[in-house]
Amino acid sequence: MHARPETILVPLDASKLATAAVDYAVMLAAATGASLILYTAVGGDEEKALEEFARYEGIAVDEAAEAHLRRVAAGIPDDITVTHRHGHNHRPAAAVVDFAVDNGVSLIVMASHGQSGVARWRLGSVTSRVLATSPIPVTVVPVRS
Repeated sequence: MHARPETILVPLDASKLATAAVDYAVMLAAATGASLILYTAVGGDEEKALEEFARYEGIAVDEAAEAHLRRVAAGIPDDITVTHRHGHNHRPAAAVVDFAVDNGVSLIVMASHGQSGVARWRLGSVTSRVLATSPIPVTVVPVRS
């Protein structure tokens, strides 16, 4: 039997689909008393989306990542402890796993993107890689686009 999670990591990219995992993580945190960490690994496709947002807002990419995380955190009930962090890595799955291990995370909750391709098995490539490499339990929230 597994212990209740103390810290739940929710990896987010700039997509609306990824934020679907937040609702599930909030439910788990409320039920278990766990804290949440919202995390974005800026790099690759995520960086492109953030660069567009940053250009539109006239801010730096780091500021765009922080703004996105703050906006998501603002929707979380006040009785749940939530922090947010971002890092730079062109291998987001590795960044998520490394961050989780380095920060003593108990559970990773992330969304599947339902991307096509047999190799992805209806999971986004980052989700697939995290599932394949994480020593920490991963809960995948399916999202229909």
